[in-house]
Amino acid sequence: MSLDAQGVAPDLHALRKIAGVLLYLSGAHPRVVTEFTRHSDLKLTMKLYLDAAQLQGPSPLL
Repeated sequence: MSLDAQGVAPDLHALRKIAGVLLYLSGAHPRVVTEFTRHSDLKLTMKLYLDAAQLQGPSPLL
């Protein structure tokens, strides 16, 4: 992996997590996020990417 001008390597896992979180916060169903992150288990996605204690998800439709 190549380094940038400051000698820092890109963190691709962090980029993947940010993309998953933003997808969820934009209103995507958790199953869509699971498929996007290529997880085989929805529980894994919910635990790693969509922890309700850390995120405020989209407001429910009334």
